[in-house]
Amino acid sequence: MSMDPMWKKHPSDMHSILVDAATAFGSGQHSTTAGCLLILDQLAPLNPKTALDMGCGSGILALAMASLWACPILACDNDFEAVRVTQENAILNKLDDHLQSFQSEGFASPRLKEEGPFEIITANILAGPLIEMAGDMRIHTTLGGKIVLSGLLITQAPQVIVAYEAQGFRLLEEKPIQEWMTLLMERSQ
Repeated sequence: MSMDPMWKKHPSDMHSILVDAATAFGSGQHSTTAGCLLILDQLAPLNPKTALDMGCGSGILALAMASLWACPILACDNDFEAVRVTQENAILNKLDDHLQSFQSEGFASPRLKEEGPFEIITANILAGPLIEMAGDMRIHTTLGGKIVLSGLLITQAPQVIVAYEAQGFRLLEEKPIQEWMTLLMERSQ
């Protein structure tokens, strides 16, 4: 990460997050991450009681949620290295008091059932896995809860939307950046 003075200066209403992606995905520079961060910024006034970052990679989205809200933030990934890097980044940013990362293959961990359902879930993974987990996403999202989905190309967005609409979600916003799409959806049923 650059040590350019720009990293030290930011508007007073913005949060700085230091991320060492190391061996995990998610430096914050990809269009999918940018789309998720822009939508999380829009959701900031919601002040949820529960939030989850599914497929956390470096933990950048979980870190953003932890810097926005005081609620417990869970971050999980099927890759142990991503879980380790996320926890290190939480410590680095002094956000480890309410951000915990752990290993889970999708929603398989019993901890997700114990601590959910969640008011906000981010999942910046790939279109295929997002479609496959649509049913589980419904089970783990509160009625009226918001999900932020990314990691998909603009051309893949219609398939993802159809899969989630079939599970009782409604599309609130599409945020295209370059060839990538980020979706904001709400569980309405």
